[in-house]
Amino acid sequence: EFTQDNLFSVFPNPAQNVINVNADNNLIGEVYSIYDNTGRVVLTGKLNAQNTTIELGDLSGGIYMFSVGENMKQTFKVIKE
Repeated sequence: EFTQDNLFSVFPNPAQNVINVNADNNLIGEVYSIYDNTGRVVLTGKLNAQNTTIELGDLSGGIYMFSVGENMKQTFKVIKE
């Protein structure tokens, strides 16, 4: 069951080349962004299904913030190995 604070989960974390996003049905069609530690957007896309796979292959290792949606902004820390 999803709550307002837990509308999606990201796994595996830490990740190597891909992350899987398991999102609440309300978030399907929402835009996601991944930010580096300077706040720069390094990747964007759209959640197109309840389970969406996102390729991280081009990103260097480090900690990133994963954010979904405009109104119900949810953020999650993602570690890339």
